[in-house]
Amino acid sequence: TQSRCTAGSTWTPTGTCSPNPCTAIGRCCNVVTGTCALSLQPACAPAAHDWTAGTTCTPNTCPTPGACCNIAAGTCRRFTQTRCTAGNTWTSTGVCAPNPCPPAQGRCCNVVTGTCALSSQTNCAPAAHDWSPGSTCTPNTCPAPAACCNIAAGTCRRLTQSRCLALAGNWLSGLTCTPSPCPLPLVGACPADFNHSGRADILDVQDFLNAWFALAPSADFNGSGEITPIDIFDFLNAWLSGCQ
Repeated sequence: TQSRCTAGSTWTPTGTCSPNPCTAIGRCCNVVTGTCALSLQPACAPAAHDWTAGTTCTPNTCPTPGACCNIAAGTCRRFTQTRCTAGNTWTSTGVCAPNPCPPAQGRCCNVVTGTCALSSQTNCAPAAHDWSPGSTCTPNTCPAPAACCNIAAGTCRRLTQSRCLALAGNWLSGLTCTPSPCPLPLVGACPADFNHSGRADILDVQDFLNAWFALAPSADFNGSGEITPIDIFDFLNAWLSGCQ
């Protein structure tokens, strides 16, 4: 009866309880901001809210959001701990401005040795490595290096196929440089003729330095697998010696 329908309840004179017409009010917590509102469950949008029946917002008992870091991408989102799922790490006091998440980890492949290491892109030296986001080293899926022949000079370097082709080299799958499988050129090559113009002049110095500052693979003059100041000294020594 209406008299027995006491405080905290609503009464409908023509209502029946089969099926149940009553809807519960509950706590609707925003999982991004941590704000609290009382609402019916259908009105508490589940994409960004968690709903709990029969609770209160005075005081606000919603979980406090923190920084949720995506391990693979290095990105940050504000979320409650329960919404920060597998593949992420959560920090209770974290904010996302500035981004506190570690840089994205990826596969860093050495193009000379074929070895694999997980690292951030900034720590994967581009002169002798290729980086891929979100990959793994177990198993090692880095491309296998092989003999790369410099067609003009007849020299051999161990490189991956993509790096060899970028140098306009001839890549020989499965072969090594000991002994060298590369054919010798018919005309003696001149290392100082960097731009292959047929002579060693000041333009070769300019072109080499441009390649060195751009970290182009061709700037690895001494074939060490790394682009360092030593390549500059070795090139200048060859250039000062001229072409025979």
